[in-house]
This record gives sequence, C-alpha cells and structure tokens, in this order.
Amino acid sequence: RSTCRRFFVLSQTDNLWKEHLQAIKFVQQAVGLRGYAQKDPLIEYKLEGYNLFVEMMAQIRRNVIYSVYQFQPSKVKENPPAAQAEAGAADSEFPEMGDGQPVEDEGKELATAKAGGSRKKGKGKK
Repeated sequence: RSTCRRFFVLSQTDNLWKEHLQAIKFVQQAVGLRGYAQKDPLIEYKLEGYNLFVEMMAQIRRNVIYSVYQFQPSKVKENPPAAQAEAGAADSEFPEMGDGQPVEDEGKELATAKAGGSRKKGKGKK
C-alpha cells in the first residue's frame, strides 16, 4: 500500500516538476518586460516563482489524493512456469487468428511452394 502511494507521489512530482520548469522559463522571459514598468525584475521573479511553486505543491497533493482514492488493487493470478511453457508451445504449433479461427493463408502458401507453383518466369538461365 505504501508502495502505491510512493509511486503516485513520485510520478506526479516528476510530471508536475517538468511543467514547473517550463513555467519558470516563461516567467524569466516575462519578468524582463516588467523592468519597463519600473518594477524590480528580481523581486517579481521571486514572487512569481514562489506562487508557481506553491501551486505546483497543491496540485501534487490533489492529484496524489485523487489517484489513491481511485486506485483499486487487484490480485494477479500467477500460472506455474510449466503451464506457461506448455501454453507457449501450443500457440506456436497451432497458429490461429485473433478470433480463434485457423489461419488458412499460410497453409495455401506452403502447399503452393511445395508444388513449385510460386516460381517467377523469365529469370531462369539460358
């Protein structure tokens, strides 16, 4: 259970931190223009950066809480290794399409190749 919470916190922090860094780049560009309005760009940058950081932290909390409440763990049934090996062998011996029907095209191509009917004319030696 704590592993799930740790995963949610780390994934949300990672995603939102990347967005935060992009927003900081935008703020750097925008704050430079505030110098024309007789405002100190450093103070403006600190205020904007702090507000963005506080908003990011609140968003991380919201997203993690939402993810934890939406999370529904389920038990995974594990097949024994011998059963998995047998299932893999059966699949390779009997190729089927997704709907469970046998593949007919492969059989026709194989029969044509054995009969020698798939040769191309005009490329033989004279």
